[in-house]
Amino acid sequence: METNNENNITTRPPVVVVLGHVDHGKSSLLCAIKDFKITERESGGITQHIGAYEIEHKGKKITFIDTPGHEAFSAMRSRGAKVADIAI
Repeated sequence: METNNENNITTRPPVVVVLGHVDHGKSSLLCAIKDFKITERESGGITQHIGAYEIEHKGKKITFIDTPGHEAFSAMRSRGAKVADIAI
């Protein structure tokens, strides 16, 4: 985190949550951004937990949250949305 002493403001990386129905490419999008295979580690090939990933773009960090799309995990999806600054 960075602090702006002039205004005593602390900045942090934005938190971006990826939301959507099951099998619509949320984890695949994050795999492309992060350049690794998240889905190979998931049971049944679907996301069953909330995952957080941090990248650096143009010298600034961005935190991404991957949420499960299956109906059974709606409470987890809701929690992910509550902590986010931006939703995709």
